[in-house]
Amino acid sequence: MRTRLMRNLCGLLSFSLCAGYHTANAACPAFIKKTAIEGAQSALPSGWFAYSKNDVNGIFWSPLKSFSETLIPGTSDAPSWRVEISSDGKWLLAGFDKTSGGELRMFKRDGSAMTVVITGAPVDRPVSGFVRNGPKGTEIFYGIKGTGIRGMAVNLTGAAPAFGATRLIIDCLFGSEQWPGIGISGSHAAANNGDDCMGDWTIIKSRLLQMVTIPNSGNGTANVINNRWPYTVPEAADYGCNMALSWDGTLVCHNPGMGWADAGDTCFPIWDGGAGSFDHKGPVVVPFMESNQPVMSFHDYYYQKTVSVNWTLNRFRIGSCDESGFEHWYFGNTNAYLMSRRANIPSASNLQEWGAWMVELKTNTWTRVTPANVQAKWPAFQLDSGQAIVEEGAPRAQGSHAVDVRVSVRGDQRIEISFAGATAPQNAVISIHDLHGALLRRIDAVDRRPVIVIDACDACGNRLAQGRYFLSVKVGAIAAVKTVAIFK
Repeated sequence: MRTRLMRNLCGLLSFSLCAGYHTANAACPAFIKKTAIEGAQSALPSGWFAYSKNDVNGIFWSPLKSFSETLIPGTSDAPSWRVEISSDGKWLLAGFDKTSGGELRMFKRDGSAMTVVITGAPVDRPVSGFVRNGPKGTEIFYGIKGTGIRGMAVNLTGAAPAFGATRLIIDCLFGSEQWPGIGISGSHAAANNGDDCMGDWTIIKSRLLQMVTIPNSGNGTANVINNRWPYTVPEAADYGCNMALSWDGTLVCHNPGMGWADAGDTCFPIWDGGAGSFDHKGPVVVPFMESNQPVMSFHDYYYQKTVSVNWTLNRFRIGSCDESGFEHWYFGNTNAYLMSRRANIPSASNLQEWGAWMVELKTNTWTRVTPANVQAKWPAFQLDSGQAIVEEGAPRAQGSHAVDVRVSVRGDQRIEISFAGATAPQNAVISIHDLHGALLRRIDAVDRRPVIVIDACDACGNRLAQGRYFLSVKVGAIAAVKTVAIFK
């Protein structure tokens, strides 16, 4: 009650009177990571990334652990936009700004099987991607002005893509401002409504993260008003931008805005309208909220649900978002890392350091993977197989933070679980589920053991397939859930 009262009072009083309220009355939550570490590129997991450049035609790729740029043949005839990598890592999808209008192409990393999907003015150049974990098999999506987001079936088993039936996934308009951060996974779609698709500006009146649940387990057509999570905020301001949806559809990343915050909030990297603003100085990662989940304010959503807030390196915490900012966020085939690009206007009198960056969420380690003078845009990455990475994903049950669980994955794919209290809580139940909730492994009545080991082999000797799983440790009605990614 006191917090709510102070928040309301600060909305009426001057900024100077309330500037110290938040930090004076409460420390930042543990998920706020203000200490940033600069990482060594050689320490990154093995993999590769693709990207386009400002004012340079073409799409390029490089290994993650050491920079070695390669222009992808057949991509340098026009400016390129958003780059997406297929879930199996074998195909890229990218938009091109042709003089005749937008063009969408699919191709392999070596430039082979170059296929024009759609060409001409109706396709909006940056709004496209893969439908991850969709109910209709492999699909891509793209935006058409005046009609919405459409899906198109694609068969990628042959030498070249073979395209099939189309369907309307999201019923919306697209106006004059198109934002490319739309992501679709299963029945989840997320973007910011500045694109005029994920929220009619005349109705919602804000640029804010929008989460839309596609009806009928992803088979239906979503309406951006009726099927969105109906957060409660004064919907008339700028609350954030540069959205990215994780491939498994559980997490959403974005740069936070200011409209939801207490006056003087210094925990989140937000724009406060003054010279000390920190907009675009680090992402917020939050769980996806379905349309039928409880309504709450964005203030409570951020402070109660956030998975991670990752402030950037100190030297970049200067200037406006145009002068120094990170954008074009991207989840790859792991939720342990994000990829982004640093952007600043060339005439700005701050650090002339651009580049594509990898951000490890858990440790808040920021690693530049291109030279500083590479003005990358829309970077996308894929980790190689042969690795195991633990991800601290979104809570999947109320009260999930009541059990503090630490997880590691050994090279032999055995999952080791340790506990903050040194030993397992009495009568704990440990289980592994796939992303659809199917039970794969279970250990009942775990009593006071310091370390629990779950072998990735079942009784028949079959290992868990490469992919992502939910690991649940349940005590009574309370569960702690981590997301574990296994790469063969």
